[in-house]
Amino acid sequence: MKNLSSIVIWLSMLTAAVILPLMIEQSKSPSQRAGAPRIGLILDPGEFDGYGCRLQRPDDYWKNNATNVFVSNAEEEAIMNIDGVDVRMYRVGFDAGGSAKASHSVDRYRKDEIEVHVDFVITKRCSPDETCELTLFDAVVTVMRGLSKRTIKTKGICGS
Repeated sequence: MKNLSSIVIWLSMLTAAVILPLMIEQSKSPSQRAGAPRIGLILDPGEFDGYGCRLQRPDDYWKNNATNVFVSNAEEEAIMNIDGVDVRMYRVGFDAGGSAKASHSVDRYRKDEIEVHVDFVITKRCSPDETCELTLFDAVVTVMRGLSKRTIKTKGICGS
């Protein structure tokens, strides 16, 4: 009987010291979590299906599938999956570059304590005589929360 009560006490201490903090951290919103943000695939792009930008991991881009890590729209909004949750953000800044191949620009978005910088480099534009409205990009996406950040390389398109 003495061994059983020792085991119960030990399990209670283990729960309080290890499992409970993990459960509390998981219940927090992405902006409240500690550590470097995790960047995932967008679960539900919702109304982000018209004009805007779509960025993917390079492997997914070359497979031509529909898995995106960043989607923006013409309303200066963007969505990303951060720490397993789709987060809608709003544009807070833009540093424009040129429109020629290799031109560079930066978009900045924010939601609560999460800030995202998207560093675009044009890889291909339509010719002036073409009817398409797409521009191809390489982009580096950096997600910051406090002093922690995570960066990924992406490829994608902007236009309609």
